Amino acid sequence: MDNAGEKYDPEDWQLVESTFSYQVSKYQIELIAHQLNEAPNPQIRHLVVGPGVVESNMLSQFVTPSLASVGKMLFSIVCTLHYTTTYSH
Repeated sequence: MDNAGEKYDPEDWQLVESTFSYQVSKYQIELIAHQLNEAPNPQIRHLVVGPGVVESNMLSQFVTPSLASVGKMLFSIVCTLHYTTTYSH
């Protein structure tokens, strides 16, 4: 995941001073998952996954229904192209 572990300051655990609070919070989640994996029960695993990109209807309140449909179609195309070029190695 895209975290900013190198910018993590354990003294600023609430990320009040951090200018990269989103990325550092992802790093904190990875630290928590790692610690939970050290728990006594080896049959329980904790995984961290990225949220990726999700389709929403946020645009539909600003455009016509037909334009919103075109937006959804373009979203699908771009996500498919990104996935096939990024993860098909």
